Amino acid sequence: MTPASPPTPATAAGLSRANWLHPSNLRAALRTVTGLVPTTVIGRGTGPVVPLPWGPAADLAELPLDAGVDPEAAAPTLPTLDAFLAASAADAFLVLHRGRVVYERYLDGMTPDRPHQWASMTKAVTGLLAAVLADAEAVDLSRPVAAYVPELADSPFGRATVQQNLDMEVA
Repeated sequence: MTPASPPTPATAAGLSRANWLHPSNLRAALRTVTGLVPTTVIGRGTGPVVPLPWGPAADLAELPLDAGVDPEAAAPTLPTLDAFLAASAADAFLVLHRGRVVYERYLDGMTPDRPHQWASMTKAVTGLLAAVLADAEAVDLSRPVAAYVPELADSPFGRATVQQNLDMEVA
């Protein structure tokens, strides 16, 4: 008889591969995805980690937002940034101004050192960085991804070109 695997934070919270993408479970699942689906850590490469510098702190918690507010309404109530973040189920929020952190907020138990699955945000950030690197001629979009991330050499992603991956042409 094989001993049972110890519970992960995900399975201890009642999450499984069958229910993790349900809207009521998604927030917890994105924080504990490594206990639900196979994952691999890809090293950051060599060189020092350079932390983001801090700038003058900005108190944005009470900043009024007008997104989605009807300007014609009599005395519209503008939500604050904090209220918006709570209502939108955000886990973390960071504001950079001129390359410096000026506001950082973590919600519902999220912490700066806790892993978090980015899901579709990964595509936007990766695409933007790839465009910047291609413009600087630091990345050739016609080369296979494995030329830049050798750990992916034996996968369909690694064998496809950077451009094919960016265009989501990889099955």
